[in-house]
Amino acid sequence: MNIVVCVKIVVDSSVDVEVDPRTGRVDENGQILTVNPYDWYAINEAVRIKQRLGEVKITVLSLGSSEVKNTLRKCLALGADEAMLLYDPIFENLDSYAKGVVIAKAISLIKHDLILCGLTAIDSNSGQTAAIISDQLNISLVYGVAGIDFSADQRSVITYRKIEGGNREIVEADLPAVLAVDLDDREAIYADLPEVIAAQRADIPEVNQKSLGLSADELEQIIPRTKIISLSKPKARPKRIFTPDPDLLAPERLRLIIQGGLSEKKGELFEGTSEDIALKVVRFIREKKLID
Repeated sequence: MNIVVCVKIVVDSSVDVEVDPRTGRVDENGQILTVNPYDWYAINEAVRIKQRLGEVKITVLSLGSSEVKNTLRKCLALGADEAMLLYDPIFENLDSYAKGVVIAKAISLIKHDLILCGLTAIDSNSGQTAAIISDQLNISLVYGVAGIDFSADQRSVITYRKIEGGNREIVEADLPAVLAVDLDDREAIYADLPEVIAAQRADIPEVNQKSLGLSADELEQIIPRTKIISLSKPKARPKRIFTPDPDLLAPERLRLIIQGGLSEKKGELFEGTSEDIALKVVRFIREKKLID
Protein backbone atom coordinates (compact mmCIF):
# COMPACT_ATOMS: atom_id res chain seq x y z
CA MET A 1 0.00 0.00 0.00
CA ASN A 2 1.18 3.51 -0.83
CA ILE A 3 0.23 6.30 1.55
CA VAL A 4 0.78 9.99 0.80
CA VAL A 5 0.66 12.38 3.76
CA CYS A 6 0.25 16.10 2.99
CA VAL A 7 1.86 18.29 5.61
CA LYS A 8 2.09 22.02 6.11
CA ILE A 9 4.94 23.66 7.98
CA VAL A 10 3.65 26.44 10.23
CA VAL A 11 4.99 28.85 12.80
CA ASP A 12 4.97 27.33 16.28
CA SER A 13 1.96 28.90 18.00
CA SER A 14 3.34 28.20 21.48
CA VAL A 15 5.67 31.19 21.10
CA ASP A 16 4.80 34.83 20.50
CA VAL A 17 3.83 35.32 16.84
CA GLU A 18 4.43 38.67 15.17
CA VAL A 19 2.61 40.07 12.14
CA ASP A 20 4.59 41.99 9.53
CA PRO A 21 2.75 45.35 9.16
CA ARG A 22 4.02 45.77 5.58
CA THR A 23 2.78 42.45 4.20
CA GLY A 24 -0.06 41.75 6.61
CA ARG A 25 1.29 38.22 7.07
CA VAL A 26 2.90 36.33 9.90
CA ASP A 27 6.59 37.26 10.11
CA GLU A 28 8.46 33.93 9.91
CA ASN A 29 11.91 35.48 10.37
CA GLY A 30 13.44 34.07 13.53
CA GLN A 31 10.32 32.02 14.27
CA ILE A 32 10.29 28.34 15.19
CA LEU A 33 8.77 26.22 12.42
CA THR A 34 6.90 23.01 13.13
CA VAL A 35 4.59 20.51 11.46
CA ASN A 36 0.95 21.56 11.60
CA PRO A 37 -0.55 19.62 14.59
CA TYR A 38 -3.39 18.09 12.56
CA ASP A 39 -0.90 16.96 9.89
CA TRP A 40 1.30 15.47 12.61
CA TYR A 41 -1.63 13.31 13.68
CA ALA A 42 -2.02 12.24 10.04
CA ILE A 43 1.64 11.15 9.98
CA ASN A 44 1.16 9.23 13.22
CA GLU A 45 -1.84 7.48 11.68
CA ALA A 46 0.16 6.52 8.59
CA VAL A 47 2.94 5.06 10.74
CA ARG A 48 0.38 3.05 12.75
CA ILE A 49 -0.99 1.61 9.50
CA LYS A 50 2.56 0.70 8.45
CA GLN A 51 3.15 -1.03 11.77
CA ARG A 52 -0.05 -3.07 11.34
CA LEU A 53 0.15 -3.96 7.66
CA GLY A 54 3.90 -4.16 7.14
CA GLU A 55 4.29 -3.55 3.40
CA VAL A 56 3.44 0.15 3.33
CA LYS A 57 5.34 3.03 1.73
CA ILE A 58 4.78 6.48 3.24
CA THR A 59 5.57 9.58 1.19
CA VAL A 60 5.38 12.97 2.90
CA LEU A 61 4.60 15.87 0.61
CA SER A 62 4.79 19.57 1.46
CA LEU A 63 4.63 22.89 -0.36
CA GLY A 64 7.03 25.59 0.84
CA SER A 65 10.56 26.96 0.72
CA SER A 66 13.84 25.12 1.20
CA GLU A 67 13.86 26.24 4.83
CA VAL A 68 11.21 23.67 5.77
CA LYS A 69 13.37 20.66 4.86
CA ASN A 70 14.72 20.25 8.37
CA THR A 71 11.19 20.12 9.71
CA LEU A 72 10.21 17.55 7.09
CA ARG A 73 13.05 15.36 8.36
CA LYS A 74 11.05 14.89 11.55
CA CYS A 75 8.49 13.03 9.46
CA LEU A 76 11.20 10.79 8.00
CA ALA A 77 12.53 10.08 11.49
CA LEU A 78 9.06 9.10 12.66
CA GLY A 79 8.67 6.44 9.97
CA ALA A 80 8.00 8.04 6.59
CA ASP A 81 10.00 6.52 3.73
CA GLU A 82 10.32 9.55 1.46
CA ALA A 83 9.73 13.29 1.58
CA MET A 84 9.05 15.62 -1.34
CA LEU A 85 9.12 19.40 -1.32
CA LEU A 86 7.12 21.40 -3.86
CA TYR A 87 9.10 24.59 -4.35
CA ASP A 88 9.01 27.16 -7.10
CA PRO A 89 8.76 30.98 -7.05
CA ILE A 90 5.46 30.60 -8.92
CA PHE A 91 4.07 28.71 -5.91
CA GLU A 92 4.61 31.64 -3.54
CA ASN A 93 1.58 33.56 -2.27
CA LEU A 94 -0.90 30.98 -3.59
CA ASP A 95 -4.32 30.83 -1.96
CA SER A 96 -5.71 27.63 -0.44
CA TYR A 97 -7.40 26.48 -3.64
CA ALA A 98 -4.30 26.98 -5.79
CA LYS A 99 -2.13 25.12 -3.28
CA GLY A 100 -4.55 22.21 -3.36
CA VAL A 101 -4.34 22.08 -7.16
CA VAL A 102 -0.52 21.95 -7.09
CA ILE A 103 -0.47 19.27 -4.38
CA ALA A 104 -3.05 17.18 -6.25
CA LYS A 105 -0.94 17.39 -9.42
CA ALA A 106 2.11 16.13 -7.53
CA ILE A 107 0.14 13.25 -6.00
CA SER A 108 -1.16 12.23 -9.43
CA LEU A 109 2.43 11.59 -10.55
CA ILE A 110 3.23 9.09 -7.77
CA LYS A 111 1.64 5.84 -6.63
CA HIS A 112 -1.10 6.43 -4.08
CA ASP A 113 -3.74 4.26 -2.46
CA LEU A 114 -4.49 6.46 0.52
CA ILE A 115 -4.00 10.21 0.96
CA LEU A 116 -3.98 11.64 4.47
CA CYS A 117 -4.32 15.35 5.28
CA GLY A 118 -4.79 17.17 8.54
CA LEU A 119 -8.32 18.39 9.15
CA THR A 120 -7.14 22.02 9.00
CA ALA A 121 -4.06 24.19 9.42
CA ILE A 122 -3.65 26.26 12.57
CA ASP A 123 -2.46 29.32 10.63
CA SER A 124 -5.04 29.74 7.84
CA ASN A 125 -7.72 27.46 9.37
CA SER A 126 -9.29 27.02 5.92
CA GLY A 127 -9.54 23.22 5.92
CA GLN A 128 -9.78 23.07 2.11
CA THR A 129 -6.78 20.98 1.05
CA ALA A 130 -8.36 17.53 1.40
CA ALA A 131 -11.51 18.59 -0.47
CA ILE A 132 -9.55 20.16 -3.33
CA ILE A 133 -7.33 17.08 -3.72
CA SER A 134 -10.43 14.87 -3.74
CA ASP A 135 -12.05 17.04 -6.41
CA GLN A 136 -8.93 17.24 -8.60
CA LEU A 137 -8.26 13.48 -8.46
CA ASN A 138 -11.96 12.55 -8.55
CA ILE A 139 -11.71 10.19 -5.56
CA SER A 140 -13.65 9.76 -2.31
CA LEU A 141 -13.25 12.08 0.68
CA VAL A 142 -13.97 11.48 4.37
CA TYR A 143 -13.67 14.33 6.88
CA GLY A 144 -13.03 14.30 10.63
CA VAL A 145 -11.37 10.87 10.76
CA ALA A 146 -10.24 9.72 14.21
CA GLY A 147 -9.53 6.06 13.37
CA ILE A 148 -8.66 4.01 10.28
CA ASP A 149 -9.07 0.34 9.38
CA PHE A 150 -9.25 -1.62 6.14
CA SER A 151 -11.36 -4.31 4.55
CA ALA A 152 -9.92 -7.85 4.39
CA ASP A 153 -8.88 -7.40 0.75
CA GLN A 154 -7.52 -3.87 1.44
CA ARG A 155 -9.58 -2.45 -1.40
CA SER A 156 -11.55 -0.13 0.84
CA VAL A 157 -10.84 1.93 3.94
CA ILE A 158 -13.06 1.89 7.03
CA THR A 159 -13.02 5.19 8.90
CA TYR A 160 -14.31 6.28 12.28
CA ARG A 161 -15.52 9.87 12.17
CA LYS A 162 -15.97 12.20 15.11
CA ILE A 163 -19.54 13.43 15.41
CA GLU A 164 -21.49 15.35 18.04
CA GLY A 165 -21.77 14.08 21.57
CA GLY A 166 -18.46 12.23 21.45
CA ASN A 167 -19.97 9.54 19.21
CA ARG A 168 -18.38 7.89 16.18
CA GLU A 169 -19.73 7.33 12.70
CA ILE A 170 -18.33 4.44 10.64
CA VAL A 171 -17.81 5.26 6.96
CA GLU A 172 -16.37 2.91 4.33
CA ALA A 173 -14.87 4.22 1.08
CA ASP A 174 -13.22 2.55 -1.91
CA LEU A 175 -9.51 3.14 -2.39
CA PRO A 176 -7.93 5.40 -3.47
CA ALA A 177 -9.42 7.91 -1.06
CA VAL A 178 -8.58 11.14 0.76
CA LEU A 179 -9.00 11.32 4.54
CA ALA A 180 -8.92 14.51 6.61
CA VAL A 181 -7.57 13.42 9.99
CA ASP A 182 -8.83 14.97 13.21
CA LEU A 183 -7.00 15.13 16.54
CA ASP A 184 -7.25 12.08 18.76
CA ASP A 185 -6.24 11.13 22.29
CA ARG A 186 -4.01 8.20 21.41
CA GLU A 187 -0.39 8.15 22.54
CA ALA A 188 1.93 9.86 20.08
CA ILE A 189 4.68 7.93 18.30
CA TYR A 190 8.25 9.01 18.98
CA ALA A 191 11.34 8.61 16.81
CA ASP A 192 14.38 6.66 17.96
CA LEU A 193 17.86 8.18 17.79
CA PRO A 194 19.08 6.05 14.83
CA GLU A 195 16.04 7.14 12.78
CA VAL A 196 16.69 10.79 13.69
CA ILE A 197 20.32 10.52 12.56
CA ALA A 198 19.33 8.77 9.32
CA ALA A 199 16.70 11.43 8.59
CA GLN A 200 19.31 14.19 8.86
CA ARG A 201 21.27 12.53 6.05
CA ALA A 202 18.28 11.85 3.81
CA ASP A 203 17.91 13.72 0.54
CA ILE A 204 14.66 15.62 0.08
CA PRO A 205 14.11 16.43 -3.61
CA GLU A 206 12.59 19.73 -4.69
CA VAL A 207 9.89 19.60 -7.34
CA ASN A 208 9.13 22.74 -9.34
CA GLN A 209 6.46 23.76 -11.83
CA LYS A 210 8.43 22.36 -14.76
CA SER A 211 8.91 18.97 -13.06
CA LEU A 212 5.19 18.75 -12.39
CA GLY A 213 4.43 19.46 -16.04
CA LEU A 214 1.59 21.84 -15.28
CA SER A 215 -0.49 22.50 -18.39
CA ALA A 216 -1.76 25.93 -19.44
CA ASP A 217 -5.17 25.12 -17.96
CA GLU A 218 -3.58 24.00 -14.68
CA LEU A 219 -1.46 27.16 -14.54
CA GLU A 220 -4.65 29.14 -14.98
CA GLN A 221 -6.12 27.30 -11.98
CA ILE A 222 -3.32 28.32 -9.63
CA ILE A 223 -3.84 32.04 -10.16
CA PRO A 224 -4.92 33.20 -6.67
CA ARG A 225 -8.61 34.12 -6.49
CA THR A 226 -8.49 35.25 -2.88
CA LYS A 227 -5.97 37.10 -0.77
CA ILE A 228 -5.46 37.91 2.89
CA ILE A 229 -5.98 41.62 3.40
CA SER A 230 -4.42 41.76 6.84
CA LEU A 231 -3.73 39.84 10.01
CA SER A 232 -3.67 41.24 13.51
CA LYS A 233 -3.43 40.05 17.06
CA PRO A 234 -6.67 39.97 19.03
CA LYS A 235 -7.32 43.07 21.07
CA ALA A 236 -6.42 42.70 24.71
CA ARG A 237 -9.47 42.38 26.90
CA PRO A 238 -9.41 45.02 29.64
CA LYS A 239 -9.81 43.70 33.13
CA ARG A 240 -13.00 44.63 34.88
CA ILE A 241 -12.40 47.43 37.35
CA PHE A 242 -14.14 47.10 40.68
CA THR A 243 -16.22 50.14 41.63
CA PRO A 244 -17.24 50.26 45.29
CA ASP A 245 -20.64 51.40 46.46
CA PRO A 246 -20.50 55.23 46.66
CA ASP A 247 -22.74 55.17 49.76
CA LEU A 248 -19.99 53.44 51.78
CA LEU A 249 -17.62 55.42 53.95
CA ALA A 250 -14.27 56.37 52.38
CA PRO A 251 -12.19 53.95 54.53
CA GLU A 252 -14.51 51.07 53.59
CA ARG A 253 -14.38 51.95 49.89
CA LEU A 254 -10.57 52.11 50.05
CA ARG A 255 -10.43 48.71 51.77
CA LEU A 256 -12.63 47.14 49.09
CA ILE A 257 -10.53 48.67 46.29
CA ILE A 258 -7.35 47.26 47.82
CA GLN A 259 -8.99 43.84 48.11
CA GLY A 260 -10.29 44.04 44.56
CA GLY A 261 -13.88 43.88 45.75
CA LEU A 262 -13.38 40.58 47.56
CA SER A 263 -15.08 40.30 50.88
CA GLU A 264 -13.56 38.36 53.72
CA LYS A 265 -14.81 34.81 54.14
CA LYS A 266 -16.39 34.15 57.49
CA GLY A 267 -16.48 30.76 59.16
CA GLU A 268 -17.74 29.21 62.37
CA LEU A 269 -15.82 26.68 64.45
CA PHE A 270 -17.78 23.98 66.28
CA GLU A 271 -16.25 22.57 69.47
CA GLY A 272 -17.37 20.00 72.01
CA THR A 273 -18.17 16.31 72.05
CA SER A 274 -19.21 14.50 68.89
CA GLU A 275 -22.86 14.66 70.02
CA ASP A 276 -22.63 18.41 70.69
CA ILE A 277 -20.97 19.05 67.33
CA ALA A 278 -23.63 16.99 65.50
CA LEU A 279 -26.43 19.00 67.13
CA LYS A 280 -24.71 22.29 66.27
CA VAL A 281 -24.27 21.24 62.65
CA VAL A 282 -27.95 20.29 62.35
CA ARG A 283 -28.99 23.59 63.96
CA PHE A 284 -26.67 25.52 61.61
CA ILE A 285 -28.11 23.79 58.53
CA ARG A 286 -31.68 24.51 59.62
CA GLU A 287 -30.91 28.18 60.41
CA LYS A 288 -29.33 28.66 56.98
CA LYS A 289 -32.27 26.77 55.42
CA LEU A 290 -29.90 24.55 53.48
CA ILE A 291 -32.41 21.73 53.83
CA ASP A 292 -36.05 21.63 54.81
